[in-house]
Amino acid sequence: MKRIYITAILTLLFIAVFAQTAEIIDHDDNIINDGDTVTYYNEDIELAEHILEFKVKNTSTGTLSYSVRQTTVEMIGNSSRYFCFAGSCYPASSNLSNTTLTLNADETSSLTDFSTHYKPYAFVGGSPETYPGTSRVAYTVFDEANPADSIYFIVKYTVIDITSIENNTNNVKIGNAYPNPAKDYFFIEYSFNNTQNAKIELMNVLGSTVLSQDLNTTDSRTKINISHLDAGVYFYNVLVDGIRVESKKLVIK
Repeated sequence: MKRIYITAILTLLFIAVFAQTAEIIDHDDNIINDGDTVTYYNEDIELAEHILEFKVKNTSTGTLSYSVRQTTVEMIGNSSRYFCFAGSCYPASSNLSNTTLTLNADETSSLTDFSTHYKPYAFVGGSPETYPGTSRVAYTVFDEANPADSIYFIVKYTVIDITSIENNTNNVKIGNAYPNPAKDYFFIEYSFNNTQNAKIELMNVLGSTVLSQDLNTTDSRTKINISHLDAGVYFYNVLVDGIRVESKKLVIK
């Protein structure tokens, strides 16, 4: 009986220490679960900043003070990111807030209390240089007194230059994969003009990406190794500067 009692106490202590009290809510009042990815898409790369705002809710029965930590997962080019939290905005060089957001039990902060900021450009030699594509930044909101009490989510920023892409894709030529049906490998011929990035992705019938390979935009043909894939029907997509310009079927025998 004593052993059961001790086990019950330890279980309650574990729950108390590792309980997740913070709830993250986006500007549309959607709840963001722990580990979720928030997707942001914009076609105006000339925009000075790309901003997302979030609310923090204290779901506990007591007053808590929260902090936030920022972690770069993937950053394209010399793009930069920063965040504002609890009345202070932090430079790109700072990844941890030194101000806390104090919330009473069941209290929700305003949207102005927590915002994430992304700039897909940098000044090189005094002139702005833009970096179209995708970057990912992670944010962890945690109880200052108990860092194990935390919630983690990723913001996926995709910002493109739609005008440039429209001009570029008019000059894109993609040939058919051959041989098709294929075994072990296939070739694809292409022609790109003024394109920064291009890649080919292979997807199975369930929509899962099983292969991704960058294309050298100065070449005119590439060989794709598929020897590790099972026989079946697949679809290959060619993406130019983040935009899909071609999608066709490939059969692997």
